[in-house]
Amino acid sequence: DLGALNSFDGVAFWNRGLFNGNSVRNFSVTFSGDSTFGNGDDSSTFSFEAAVGVNQDQQDFLLGTVVSSVQFARVEITSNWIDDPGPGGGDRTNFSEFQFNVVPEASTQLLVAVVGMMFLMFRLHRRQGRTE
Repeated sequence: DLGALNSFDGVAFWNRGLFNGNSVRNFSVTFSGDSTFGNGDDSSTFSFEAAVGVNQDQQDFLLGTVVSSVQFARVEITSNWIDDPGPGGGDRTNFSEFQFNVVPEASTQLLVAVVGMMFLMFRLHRRQGRTE
């Protein structure tokens, strides 16, 4: 539950452990407007491959499109590095954190722009008053 309806354009991900075979290799994310996945309001499923050997550094994954009006996200870990000849994983998987990148609503962006312009006009008006 992401707390409220939002729009998202990406996922930030922190894997676990440098060359740790139990860290996440592949994962997918599906967004939904409600907590019932599979009822027709789900987004596309976005699949990603995490970098190997990244020790808790943030990795950013863009969705390629903005997913709107969603409140729930389902993250599915699909593999670790168990078959990799280097780190070789085990029967478990771990990671540090997921973060979803919120896209501000157009109305919020418009409000910030209008307030900014009003502030600039106020400062310009005050400055002109001092020079007269």
